[in-house]
Amino acid sequence: MNDVAPFADASFWRKVWGIDCLPKIKFFLWNFFAYMIPVNSLLKLYNPDVDVICPLCHCHEETVLHLFIKCPVAKHIWFGVSLLHLVSSDLDWIDDYFLFWHNPELGDSPFNVSWPSIGAIITWCIWKLRCDVIFRNASIDLNRVILDTKRIFNTYISPQNRPVVVLSDVKIPVAEVDHFMFVDGSFKDFNMGLGVIWCDVVGNVRSSRSDYGLIPDAVGAEAAALILAISWAEEMNLSIVIFVSDCLQLVHFINGVSSNIAWRSSDLLEQCRSLISSSVSFKIMYIKRVKNLLADRLARRPKKHSITGLWVSFSSFLNSLIRKENLNDVCTSLIS
Repeated sequence: MNDVAPFADASFWRKVWGIDCLPKIKFFLWNFFAYMIPVNSLLKLYNPDVDVICPLCHCHEETVLHLFIKCPVAKHIWFGVSLLHLVSSDLDWIDDYFLFWHNPELGDSPFNVSWPSIGAIITWCIWKLRCDVIFRNASIDLNRVILDTKRIFNTYISPQNRPVVVLSDVKIPVAEVDHFMFVDGSFKDFNMGLGVIWCDVVGNVRSSRSDYGLIPDAVGAEAAALILAISWAEEMNLSIVIFVSDCLQLVHFINGVSSNIAWRSSDLLEQCRSLISSSVSFKIMYIKRVKNLLADRLARRPKKHSITGLWVSFSSFLNSLIRKENLNDVCTSLIS
């Protein structure tokens, strides 16, 4: 990092906090330039036993400049998103690159946000990869990282009209759906439960899934359930999936009808919109809660008992309810 700098420079910090990004990325960038990002070379100053080698390339000392700019893995990510020109200059300090992204000679950004915001997003994604490798023993899947980064970019592209708000009184042509995924998030006292039910177009249940965790609000729980469903659909390479939610605020936000959301759940809702908009095979529709009781019941149980489950069909605790709530009738009512 530049020894001279940004700390006393109020204009620099205005640039940092002025980028158009999610709040968590702004906070990350503040840590970034405040010498609080715990790269190995910095940790070595406090603990001589720390291995300073970069956990991504295993070839060089991990400094901030190396990890985000010079590391071959980082270079591959910048190249993979077609933005290598943002780090191609031979500069000495990481804050010099940030100031370079403000250079008018770079031209206009193709996104609705400026180059500094785009550069901040990529550094955030590199940091996430680094933490996954260290703390989760994750393998480095560069194609996945590049795809996830591009999905975040999609958040900043002008909304397309492709996703259509489908209310409960509107039916979907049968040719436009192969799978339904009913999703629901249950919330109480910062605890959440997630429920996802996967069925075919006529309502035959293929599998169901649940999970639990902590979340600050109810809409965040609904968004987390949708993210779980989307990830599951991607894992199974499902095509033409309609995600069904009883959270109208979530559906309206994803489809661009409304942008009025609480800041606590903004990150998750932005992620949902990015995931849906980046796939031509995924759409989301609204359904009344009375028709989503199975997913609701599935979500309540992991919230209460802190369990994660994946069932070929239904868990046994849903057997009594399935007799009353027939998904075949629900799915039939959704298609034309």
